[in-house]
Amino acid sequence: MWSIDNINALAPDPETANRGKKLASLSKWQSVGSFEAALWGECKGSGAEPYFVIIDMEGPAYNCSCPVRQIPCKHAMGLFYLFADKAVAEDPKLPAKVEEWMTKRSLKKEKISAPQVELIVNAEEKQKAKEKRVQERTELMSSGIEELDLWLKDLVRQGLANVGFANLKFWENAAAKYKDAKLSKVAYSIRELGENSGKSVDSSQETAMGIGELSLLVSAFRNLPHLDEDMQEEIFNTIGRIVKKSDVLERGANVKDKWQVLAENETFSLDYIQERRVWLLGIESKKTAMIQDFLFPGANSYEQQFLVGSLLDAELAFYPAAFQQRAIIKYSSLSELQGAEFVAEFVDFNELMTAYANMLKINPWLRLTVVSIADLIPFKDTKGNWFVMDRTKQILKLNNPLQDSLMKILSMSGGHPIAMIGEYNGSGLDVLTVFCGGRFTAI
Repeated sequence: MWSIDNINALAPDPETANRGKKLASLSKWQSVGSFEAALWGECKGSGAEPYFVIIDMEGPAYNCSCPVRQIPCKHAMGLFYLFADKAVAEDPKLPAKVEEWMTKRSLKKEKISAPQVELIVNAEEKQKAKEKRVQERTELMSSGIEELDLWLKDLVRQGLANVGFANLKFWENAAAKYKDAKLSKVAYSIRELGENSGKSVDSSQETAMGIGELSLLVSAFRNLPHLDEDMQEEIFNTIGRIVKKSDVLERGANVKDKWQVLAENETFSLDYIQERRVWLLGIESKKTAMIQDFLFPGANSYEQQFLVGSLLDAELAFYPAAFQQRAIIKYSSLSELQGAEFVAEFVDFNELMTAYANMLKINPWLRLTVVSIADLIPFKDTKGNWFVMDRTKQILKLNNPLQDSLMKILSMSGGHPIAMIGEYNGSGLDVLTVFCGGRFTAI
């Protein structure tokens, strides 16, 4: 089931993969075994005691007694390579450590998937306290929105030419004020405007668009009582209200399906917080979902790993919103490493633009979404800019930040049309996955 290519895709970096391959020899291990989803082994180290490694292959998830906090470590990678090489015998007698860890994982999955039942003790008082907190927060937000309206009007009055040359401190001070008013995403948007302001020829246009989006948000917030519940949720999400996972699990729309892992993207915020977005597609529901996780300074790995192209048996709970994308995995298990043949969502950019326009009708503040397009050819112009061309000869710029990624896309295409999957933000495409030769390859 697990091939070397699939295991390579799980490595946090090439160096860890290479070190793992050096451990893929039975002479490096005191014992190894596997049964159903469990894989374990004792790897000889420099100390007196061997490192004990456990892998849940349905995750995949890992546990290793070594001091390295990176997941998977070289020992887990080495054990995985041994298994792929059919060097690990099946053993139904699980060691106590393995049984205990696998049982804990199973109970954790059941706890997440179980309905979240709140104790009825003092339920009325708790509800009143919650309503009071919501009212106070909403009043604070309303005050912040009114201040934002005045600030935006002042910006426009000064003229965008002057705004373009405003120093970063100007934007930072404004952002801090709206963060205090519980408008955290508004504050982040203002910081982004400051970071991009005056950097390029297109920056004035981007600043104008950002101001327009914030102005539309002000109007929408003032009109909240006349909007349906889903749009109200969308607006609160856009200004930065924090939604607890427990509330999503309780109130969110649940969808059971086989989910194909389309793409994965990791980025860093202005606060150096690492963000991971994993995009899934329901095979039966045809619904796309975004699993969003964050790594704060000091943390080294996400709880769950995803393998692009694989199929998951999973139930997702979607965040309440007018345009539902973000979801939480209630439970999941790996179904297949390479799933069903993927059919691209769009055949050309005309279809893409039409679909994206319809998304914006539902959520005008949509930042990005996942798209898959057939028959694209990557190329670079004489100025060094990268584009993709569809079957109708229309072109779209590529937003991929790394030259290595762009060269990988070009080498896989070889000048021929291939299907690409990536994040689209309304102006360009960040290619994350290429579907070629019947396989998904992460970029």
